[in-house]
Amino acid sequence: FFAAIACVAFNFGGTITVFPSLVSEFFGLNNLAKNYGVIYLGFGIGSIFGSIIASLFGGFYVTFYVIFALLILS
Repeated sequence: FFAAIACVAFNFGGTITVFPSLVSEFFGLNNLAKNYGVIYLGFGIGSIFGSIIASLFGGFYVTFYVIFALLILS
């Protein structure tokens, strides 16, 4: 459980600095704002579904296991 939290916490800080350059490199500068917005929409959707998973299973243990599994899958 703590390893999953550590993986999420250590990787979250890098996204703020790395995402703009990755988005512009993959999709070009013409659509940077739109694509960057879509990527950050994932944080909002993740917050909603993380809370739903936590409420269904009675805590955030399962939520972090799901996040960890998705991290490994990606």
